[in-house]
Amino acid sequence: MGLLYSIFLAGCTLPGLLSTSSFDSETVIEQKATISWRMTETVQSAILPTSTSFPVTATAPSEVQCTYVWTLKQDDDLSILFSSALPDSVSDSTELGVTWYGENCINIEKNELVRFYASTLEITVLFAEGDIQSEQWMGEQIVVLMDEIEEILLDRPDLEEFPILLHFVFDFKGELQYLNFNLEAYRLAHDKNDLMGEELYSALFE
Repeated sequence: MGLLYSIFLAGCTLPGLLSTSSFDSETVIEQKATISWRMTETVQSAILPTSTSFPVTATAPSEVQCTYVWTLKQDDDLSILFSSALPDSVSDSTELGVTWYGENCINIEKNELVRFYASTLEITVLFAEGDIQSEQWMGEQIVVLMDEIEEILLDRPDLEEFPILLHFVFDFKGELQYLNFNLEAYRLAHDKNDLMGEELYSALFE
């Protein structure tokens, strides 16, 4: 799994969580590989919405023969949009980055990138280093951040044309804890079943 994910990440620059200036160790990369569960949930790839910051690099003629490579592409515009919604209470201790997970179509004759096909939208939230906290606290922080994320999604319904995965990363004095869930699971637990705090945490991660 570690080798596969290292190959998968080759050539990609990810915001916040995997910034080479602060989180570049082999251990961190392999821990982040927990996100690879998304590969089993990937839906059929769709063309990236034109409203995002990832325009097609070239128009693909019908005769172009593509080889497809799974990849991640960070979206700076969406990262700024979602980061701007962070409440003041957590903005100084939290980083947020947005990436698209999908496939690159590579022209095998010219070895050129033809088009990127998006499959899922991924939002990663990294909490700065702090003391170890309870599951109650982590559940509360998830709700605080998700309330703001949901507000953005109300204004950008086009983004929900894609599955949305959330990755919450808590840095407890250098020990990183990764909590991964999809938007539908959160809405079921919180919006429909009114779960909060430790109950929400348990529903999403246990």
